[in-house]
Amino acid sequence: MHRLIERFQRHAVTPEQAAEAIIRGMRSRRHIVYTSRDIAFGHWWQRKFAPAYNVAMTYLNRRFTKVAERNLR
Repeated sequence: MHRLIERFQRHAVTPEQAAEAIIRGMRSRRHIVYTSRDIAFGHWWQRKFAPAYNVAMTYLNRRFTKVAERNLR
């Protein structure tokens, strides 16, 4: 779990960067605001390949749940 968290943190934007993206989006009157390129890509993938996206997210959710359950013991 610690490895997953560290990996995520290497790619995650800072709260300040996310806030700046949100403010820019609001000023541009955008309906959807992406805080990073990976979020924009994920949303595109979800829209264009919904069945595959759902399968992938179901699989990942089950894997993360198992890891979390092991760490709680």
